[in-house]
Amino acid sequence: MSSRVKNCSICVHWQSYPLVERVGVCDNPDSAHYSRGVAATNEVCGSFVLNESVEKRCEECHRWHPLKTATYVGVCQDPASPRYKKAVLWDNVSGSCFHERSLELEKFAWCRGCRETIPASEFGRHRTHALYSGTSQLPLEAVVEATLASD
Repeated sequence: MSSRVKNCSICVHWQSYPLVERVGVCDNPDSAHYSRGVAATNEVCGSFVLNESVEKRCEECHRWHPLKTATYVGVCQDPASPRYKKAVLWDNVSGSCFHERSLELEKFAWCRGCRETIPASEFGRHRTHALYSGTSQLPLEAVVEATLASD
């Protein structure tokens, strides 16, 4: 299973709106998403082409665990990272502490699309969803601070 979380924001056809964070438009006329406003986190269509120049983000790291209540905010679980045990947005560039995501040794994973924990026997059925080795919890204040909602 690839460590890259496939969503519209890492497709060569996705163009971000300059003033609207995590929303863009698909410029591929063969896509079901063509010329529509598309969330960066949308599941990919059949026209997906990986943009290799996009840097790996925290959400793609094995040690980033999303919150169940705000799935695009997570907690870094890497003790070597300066972000350890802190709220981190999904699209932060991960930096040198990046760990390839692998679920090969996991017995369970949390599926962001279905918002449920699934057993390893069902990983294949959820292959187009973002699967994580765990989830995290944070106080509301930490989530507000991470999302800049406090400004």
